[in-house]
Amino acid sequence: MTGIPGRESVIGYARAPTAIADVDGAMTYTGKVTSAESLGRILQQARLLSGLSQRELASQLGTTQKYIWELEAGKPSILMDRLFAAMRETGMELTATITPQADRHG
Repeated sequence: MTGIPGRESVIGYARAPTAIADVDGAMTYTGKVTSAESLGRILQQARLLSGLSQRELASQLGTTQKYIWELEAGKPSILMDRLFAAMRETGMELTATITPQADRHG
């Protein structure tokens, strides 16, 4: 399985994210979001690359670890079901890009 180096065991994408170096040499990872599950897996990868636990991220966002777990698991919800159905019906594609913390500018 390909994907983020050192993170192959937790990837699980339908298509592995693609690593791209920008003009400054910063690495970013891009993946197609096609469902709540794929969005959750990409969010999980972003969290792991940021070095955060679910509990730490939850604390920073003022929510619970359970909520972060549900997001990452792609827990079904009416909002997500309708969002992805509307995207499919309109031909919309969504791509997520992860920029690891060490590579962020600003």
